Amino acid sequence: MLTRSRKIFEKNWSVLLPLFYFIFCLCYIFFFTGDEYIKDETFFMMGAKDFSSLSLSSYFDHLKSYYPPQAPLIHTISGLIYYEGISIKIFRVMNALFSFFTLFFFFDLLKRNFKRESFKILLLCSAMILFNPYFFLISAHYYADGLYLLLTSICLRFYFLNKESKFYIAALLAPLSRQFGLFISLGSFFSNLIERKDGWLKRATYSLLCLSPIIFLFIYWGRFQPSTGFGTKADLVKSDHGSIIISYSVYYLSALGFYLLPMNLIGIKDFLKDKTFYIGAVIALILFLIFPPIENFYLGLPLGFYHKAMLKMGFVGTGLMAFFCSFYGGRCALYIRSSSTPLIIKVWITLMFGIATFSPVCWDKYILDLILLNIIGFLYFRIEPSTSREAL
Repeated sequence: MLTRSRKIFEKNWSVLLPLFYFIFCLCYIFFFTGDEYIKDETFFMMGAKDFSSLSLSSYFDHLKSYYPPQAPLIHTISGLIYYEGISIKIFRVMNALFSFFTLFFFFDLLKRNFKRESFKILLLCSAMILFNPYFFLISAHYYADGLYLLLTSICLRFYFLNKESKFYIAALLAPLSRQFGLFISLGSFFSNLIERKDGWLKRATYSLLCLSPIIFLFIYWGRFQPSTGFGTKADLVKSDHGSIIISYSVYYLSALGFYLLPMNLIGIKDFLKDKTFYIGAVIALILFLIFPPIENFYLGLPLGFYHKAMLKMGFVGTGLMAFFCSFYGGRCALYIRSSSTPLIIKVWITLMFGIATFSPVCWDKYILDLILLNIIGFLYFRIEPSTSREAL
C-alpha cells in the first residue's frame, strides 16, 4: 500500500504538492485569520477600493498617481472584485490560488525538464520555495507579490519549454504587476544579443516590445512608481544613501545563502576542491565587509525575518550573515563558470541583483523570484554540458 502510494505521489507530485499547499493556505485563512487587515494589506485594499470606482475615462487619469507603489495590474484586477464591505479573505483566497498555479507551473517545469534528476533532489528543490516564510506570507495574505510571482513562473515554464508566443505575453504582463518584472524581457534581450542564435534578432525585438507598456508607465509617472507619497520618501532615501544602494544586493546574497543552504550543500565534497568556489566566496565576503547590510532605509526596520533574527544574535549573527553571503557567492561563481547553466539564468540573476541596488526598499520577499531562478540554475548545473537542454 505504501509503495503504491509513493509511486502515485512520485508520478503526480507536481500537482499534489501545490494542491496540498493550497488546502493548507485555505485552512489557515478561514480558521486562523480574521477580517482585520494584516501589515501591508491595508495599502493593497486601499488600492483595490480606489480602482473599483473608476470609469474607463477616469482610469488613465488615476494611473498618474495612486498610493500603492506597484504597477497597476494587480490593483486593476482587485478593483474589479472589490465592493463595499467585501471580506479581506476573498483577496487572500485569490492569492492562495495565484500561489497554487505558481507552484504548479514551476513544479511542472522541473518535472518535464529534469526527468533524469533524482526525485529526492527535485523534492528538496521544491521545498526551498514551499517552506519559505515569505512565500507563505504572500500565499495566505493579500499581497501584490502573488500575481507577480505567478507570471514569473509562467515565463520560466514557457521559456524553457520553448513556447515563444506564450512566453512573450507573460513577459509583457510581469512588469505590469510589479516593476521588477522587467528583468524577464531585459534578460531575454541581452541573452539573445550575446548568443546570436538563429532568429535572435526577432526574439530580441519581441523582448524589447514587451517592455513598451512599462516604459510608457515610467514616462507617464515621471519616475519608477506612481505614488507621489512613496516617491517623495524614496527620493529622501536616495538623497541620504545614494541612488545605488549596494548593501541591499549584498543582503540578498546573504539571505539567499541562508534560505537555499540545504540545496546548495549538495555536492559539497566536490565544489570545496574547486578554486572557483573560493574566488566567488572571497569576492562576496569583501562586498559584505565593504557594504554591510544595515537596515531597510525606507522603513527604518530590519530587512526581513532573516535579518531580524541575525540582529538579535549580535556579533555572532553578523558573522553568520557574512558566512552565508560568502558561501552563496562561491556557489554562484560555480554556476557562472559552468557551461551547463543556461546563459539566460546567469543574465536574469545578474539583472535582479543589479535592479535591487536601485530600489529604495529592501525586503526578504523580493528574493522569491531569485529563489525560482536559483533552483533552475542549480538543476541545470548538475547536468553534463552535452545533455543540457536548450531553450528559446
